Amino acid sequence: MQPDKSLGEESRYAYLFGRIKHLETKLITKDRFEKMLNAHDADGAIKIMAETSYGPFVVDGEPGTVDIEGVLMTELRRTYESLLPDVPERRYLDVFFIEYDIQNLKVLLKSRLSPGSAGEEDVFVNAGTLEKKKFINLLASDLDTITEAFPDYATDIKRAASMYEEVRDISVIDSALDAALYRRMAELSVGNWLLENIVTMQADVGNMKLVARAKNIGRERDRIFFLPGGTMTDRELTSLYDRGGADAFAPFAHRYGKIVPPALEEYRQIGSWLGLEKYVTDVVMETARGSRHVMGAEVLAGYILAKKLEIGTLRMIIISKLTGTPAERVRAVWSA
Repeated sequence: MQPDKSLGEESRYAYLFGRIKHLETKLITKDRFEKMLNAHDADGAIKIMAETSYGPFVVDGEPGTVDIEGVLMTELRRTYESLLPDVPERRYLDVFFIEYDIQNLKVLLKSRLSPGSAGEEDVFVNAGTLEKKKFINLLASDLDTITEAFPDYATDIKRAASMYEEVRDISVIDSALDAALYRRMAELSVGNWLLENIVTMQADVGNMKLVARAKNIGRERDRIFFLPGGTMTDRELTSLYDRGGADAFAPFAHRYGKIVPPALEEYRQIGSWLGLEKYVTDVVMETARGSRHVMGAEVLAGYILAKKLEIGTLRMIIISKLTGTPAERVRAVWSA
């Protein structure tokens, strides 16, 4: 039974609150993750995964044939579609899923601007607010047609094309559209204090990752394209790059004491940012629980971030089984 659309926003959020509290009971528990982590191999872990809500998407077949990434993206899309009818304001749901639209748009633009670099139909994911068919149907289209098909990103598409024509470096397409993603997320979150803070936080930690990765690969600072919407200007972020070492992240650690220090330590140890996602989710859910407005979009934000963290953990466990990564290194991230 779905809520009466004539009900006020508070009543509709009360219905959504009840639904999400039920859905939270379906999230995979630490015990289940532990069983997957202790499985003999990837196939064993997937069999345990099949006993959860992901079961209908884990198709029976020969060992090693399960498309685990396809399963995870299918579950994300199912989550989006199941929540959509009950959310009073769609934009508060979309803010968490447009990253997959941007991911598909990157593939589409790379296919058009740099033929041969991307463009196979199975590269697109079906986890965003737009069905992947829309992107597939545009594979043979020219740039003007693609631009017209995505009016919210028209300026960003033109900018990406211009940047690529200038430097012939396909990575600038990612940079231009990453900026578009955070700008659009900021627009969609306006009016809800928690979502606005989440977007700001994600921009900050995203810029922190950009600095860390640039230092690791020796990228010149003028080739770093920082994300908009954070608390620091490009000049301030560039100065962090110049500092080098742990001092470069001191401002982030000061702002996000429960997030950045432990995430940085895990990144140094295992080279993964999954811990960063976990700590952001923990802080958001803690904030949502303590809010008087918990009947609003806050509870939606907490659940979606928890779901995305669940998916990230499943991916990490399966990859660890395929690569032979010691269980202790994985456990250090998700069990904290």
